[in-house]
Amino acid sequence: MNIPGIINLSILHFPVHYLIYTLVGLAALFLIWREAVKDGFDRERVLDLYFISLVLLGVFYYLLKYYSFYDYFVEKNSGLLLVTLFGGSTLLIYRHMTSKWKWSFYRFLDIFSLVYFILAVAAFYFKVGGFQEPRGYILLGVFITAYLLVFAFRNRILSGAVFSIFLLLVAIFGQLFYQQKQHLIFYFSLITISMVNLVFRSKRSMVQKKLGFDFIARVRGMLLSKDKRLKSEQQKLTEEDPYLKEGRTMDNAEEMDEAILEDRAKVEIDIKKQSIESMQDQVKKALGKMEKGEYGVCETCGQQIDKARLEVYPEATKCLECAREESAQS
Repeated sequence: MNIPGIINLSILHFPVHYLIYTLVGLAALFLIWREAVKDGFDRERVLDLYFISLVLLGVFYYLLKYYSFYDYFVEKNSGLLLVTLFGGSTLLIYRHMTSKWKWSFYRFLDIFSLVYFILAVAAFYFKVGGFQEPRGYILLGVFITAYLLVFAFRNRILSGAVFSIFLLLVAIFGQLFYQQKQHLIFYFSLITISMVNLVFRSKRSMVQKKLGFDFIARVRGMLLSKDKRLKSEQQKLTEEDPYLKEGRTMDNAEEMDEAILEDRAKVEIDIKKQSIESMQDQVKKALGKMEKGEYGVCETCGQQIDKARLEVYPEATKCLECAREESAQS
């Protein structure tokens, strides 16, 4: 199957790989939007980080291509250097922003690993000569298989595991398609990071393993649905707030009784808002513990929370005994 290197449209001439990278970028954009919504992330912020990543990639590529002071090193290892600079900088940015927004870093990293795997496969595709070589078909087959498996089991495995799988596959594909001795240390580093991350995440989630991944996935869905419902209720209360109505400050000649009713309504709405905010904090706290691998462990005594309690009250972060003691003391 021969694919032309240049597409000619009237007076326009552009390389095929530009078109393919554009299509891959759009597919990645859709994937990020879809998975971010599914996982409860703010999609606008996620898309912002995606475009920031693309800008960083372009900047590093331009600098390495046109303004390198290490011509020999870059000429031999430009791709490796680009990946290292881009990967390191984006990880730092993601870590900082997810911490600032109180998101799960590992859950967020899993989504972006799916995206970067698409981009990596596109790069490998051109390296092997597309479908003009048998390895192109092998690459496509492995890619589709890996993606189907990841999508089938992503909610049943530890957060952060997809990131480890991504690093492992990149190292394997790199060794198969970029067989250069100077790259061996880089591939070995990727495999080491992948294994260390898996071990670290596994140790942090022993209780969650006892609860079962199906149970965790179901409870997580319940928490995300409740968080969405609470946000909707909070928005409705904001719209009903008498102090925020348009034109309120234009007419100061209110009757005394109306002013009293307005103040009373304001107090009631503020109380409801505080209650909702408290429930939201508890839901986010439970989700945070789930992503850290600490869900189902009482934050007071350290014992496992009864599974029946979590089914009824999934945002529980304390066992029933400790919760009763705290309630009695207050």
